[in-house]
Amino acid sequence: MNNSMNRFSRRVVAATLLAAASLTSAQAATIVYEDVDFIKGTDTRSESFTIKQAGSYQVTLSDFQFPKSFLDLDLWITESKAPVVGKIDKSGTFSFNATPGTYWANVLGITDKPLDIGLYGIRIEQMSVAPVPVPTSILMLGSALVAFVGFGRGGLVSRSRSEPSDAGMELIAA
Repeated sequence: MNNSMNRFSRRVVAATLLAAASLTSAQAATIVYEDVDFIKGTDTRSESFTIKQAGSYQVTLSDFQFPKSFLDLDLWITESKAPVVGKIDKSGTFSFNATPGTYWANVLGITDKPLDIGLYGIRIEQMSVAPVPVPTSILMLGSALVAFVGFGRGGLVSRSRSEPSDAGMELIAA
């Protein structure tokens, strides 16, 4: 029992420390622009959004195929309505590097029939490499588990080999 408990404690400590290490190296994403809209027949949409911080951005275009899928769905991002930063045909993603300023998300949607409606979604997020802080409660839990494993291996909780492991079993045997 004691040996299996030590193995369990070691696994819990290892999993906690591994989780804490992965939390410090995780990448966080900040949503800069998000839109979901319907297009009927053949139509275009243009919406501006502002990038406040230079960095790497990822753009995702989704055809939700509701109520109908698009025959053609295109998205292109432009900076101040001039140069094209990137383009997506159908659904997908692309990344681009940006400086602070005003950008435009331009969508062209074409459905099968003039009265058909399609639903699309756009998501633009900044990919950052700043580490996500580890909550202090995880660090406290990890250090407490390390202490319990240490006590279980021969510290305050250990018992001598001559002691019975379960006093209740002696009463049943008698």
